[in-house]
Amino acid sequence: MYRYAQSCEVLYGHWNEAMTACDELNKLASDKGIRPARVLAPVVGHDNWLILEIEYDDLAQYQRETARFYGDADLMGAYRKLAAQVVQGTSESTLYMDAPHVS
Repeated sequence: MYRYAQSCEVLYGHWNEAMTACDELNKLASDKGIRPARVLAPVVGHDNWLILEIEYDDLAQYQRETARFYGDADLMGAYRKLAAQVVQGTSESTLYMDAPHVS
């Protein structure tokens, strides 16, 4: 299992706009057969922090859906609406895998 996470700080006073953009992006992704992101926020810690999280069965699935996402003009337009609500320089992407046992 692989988990992609993208986190960023939302501009102060723009939280509702960011959440609306996330909802639009997720609906559009679902309509196009691309898995939507789980939208998370910390309980404590960094203020106005937003995390988008998506799980994939394997790297091939991650690569296919990522290529489809970035190659779709509608999705990229919706993604840019979200990006307009983000503090520049705070966006970070991570890809996690289930931790292996080593010998």
